[in-house]
Amino acid sequence: MTRPRFRGAATPRNVFLCTTGSDLPTTPLSNKIGQRLGPSGRRTRDRFLDASRTLLASTSPIDLTASAISKQAGSSPATFYVYFDDIRDLLLALSETASATADALFPQADALFVDERLAQDIATMIGAVNAAWDRNAPILLYRNLEADRGDARFDELRTRQATPMLDRIAAAITMRRDPGFAAPIATAEAGVLVAAIERIAVRMHWRSAEGPRPKDLADALARLVAKGIRA
Repeated sequence: MTRPRFRGAATPRNVFLCTTGSDLPTTPLSNKIGQRLGPSGRRTRDRFLDASRTLLASTSPIDLTASAISKQAGSSPATFYVYFDDIRDLLLALSETASATADALFPQADALFVDERLAQDIATMIGAVNAAWDRNAPILLYRNLEADRGDARFDELRTRQATPMLDRIAAAITMRRDPGFAAPIATAEAGVLVAAIERIAVRMHWRSAEGPRPKDLADALARLVAKGIRA
């Protein structure tokens, strides 16, 4: 059968209201001793986060210490613990802003819903995920490690950050299927595609001389996603 050509006006309203963890407010209202976090406190907390990002350029997240971070931030370990419970708590805060934002994934409000622009929208989406991994690979790898180890905080964060892409792809699949197509099936298929997108992003970041070229991987992934949406 001939597939209809979808326009933004035909897409579900709630799809456009999705945000990722990176789009949500992440600075807490108070520090770890219950004091309200004012401008000075936020700046101090941000110094610790920025210092951690600097150290992660040459240090594994597993090897970070409060002492090293505090020294890099020009502060003290005692002050570090005013803002973070431990290194995992700090890495969770870093993870909050590490993934691609909804605006980066879907700069067009009707992204993935216009057939004539589907290939371009998929390329933009994949490019945004790859760019996030290029910027924040150590943090995202740690997020996934802790989520896979069963840490509920990291698992919830990873799920929340994947939800906008999952929901958008599932809606794009559903709109192109016959009436009565089961939404849970679309969600399952979208989940497989989202997992592939992230896995290839990891592979692209840690690319080596062996194996497929990055461009070939990206092109193959884009074709797979397009087929999954249009099938």
